[in-house]
Amino acid sequence: SNEETLTPSNAQEGFEITQSLSSDNTLKSITIDGVEIKGFNSKTYYYDNIVVHKLIVKIDAVKNDSKASVYNIGDTILKEGSKVSHHITVIAEDKTERTYTLMITYQKEEEKSDDNTLKSLELYYDNEKLDFAFDAKKTSFDVNVDSNINKVKIKATLNDSKASFTSKYGPRDVSLSYGKNKFLVKVKSEQGNEKTYTLNILRNDDRSDDNSLSSLVINNTKVTLEKNKYDYEVKLPYSEEKTKVYAVSTSDKAKVEYEDIDLEVGENNLKIKVTSEKGNVEEYQLKIIRQEEIKVYLENITIAGYDFLFKKEVTTYELTIKKEDTKLNVSVTPKEGLEYEVLNNQNLE
Repeated sequence: SNEETLTPSNAQEGFEITQSLSSDNTLKSITIDGVEIKGFNSKTYYYDNIVVHKLIVKIDAVKNDSKASVYNIGDTILKEGSKVSHHITVIAEDKTERTYTLMITYQKEEEKSDDNTLKSLELYYDNEKLDFAFDAKKTSFDVNVDSNINKVKIKATLNDSKASFTSKYGPRDVSLSYGKNKFLVKVKSEQGNEKTYTLNILRNDDRSDDNSLSSLVINNTKVTLEKNKYDYEVKLPYSEEKTKVYAVSTSDKAKVEYEDIDLEVGENNLKIKVTSEKGNVEEYQLKIIRQEEIKVYLENITIAGYDFLFKKEVTTYELTIKKEDTKLNVSVTPKEGLEYEVLNNQNLE
């Protein structure tokens, strides 16, 4: 019978209480040295081809029902070269039994390789192999490349197929900056030991460092440039209200930058920035002086033998002269500080 009869002390005479007993004699898991056996299922009771690499292993099991009992677990001794049949018995609360059978074979674990070396290491640019000789006895290499080589492909092969490249440190494409570049190639052996190869790649820099001007014109006024001089003063007449800069760098690979400015009467500052191909910067400082407005006029004009009304604000006159006069006697009174010249006063027709 799968039923147990219970008679509590406080039950009334003539009554019986019965409770069904669990028949669950299955396992939730089976582990060998803490690792669950492959493909375990609580309803699968036979497991073949279990391979271990130790002669003494610990077998453990977890039951599905806490009221069940499990037998024949713990340390188990195996035999080298033969398959051992191991039986785990589970007895349910109702005393029904179930057996799980494990067929276990001890196999000596193959020794892992400790080879973490490279068979080859090569550098390529646009599918063309660079002049670089790999030496298997070395782990650090210095390589010089031309200025135009801005990227390389690192190719590497392992001596041992069981070794591997550390993530992000294997064969790859890399970009080169001018000057020194350092790249690492890391190889991990099957045992897990790592070796690092270092590539020190020097990219030559033949870019121009010239950041000078060869010509500078400000509003049609040519500035005489001097070597290693970067401060200049330019005077412009009052009529110039805005700069018109024309600047040419000595090197056609340099970059010239400036902004024309509105001119105030007096001192104005303008900067011209010249950046060389290599990236070095020089600034030209220009002090531009816009002169004050000068009012130009005459105080008086007289012509001997002729009368006409002169007004200083009037600049054009008509005058009928005598036929015999081929030249006029002109007297001019200029504004103080001004000079003058009388033109075309000869051979009058």
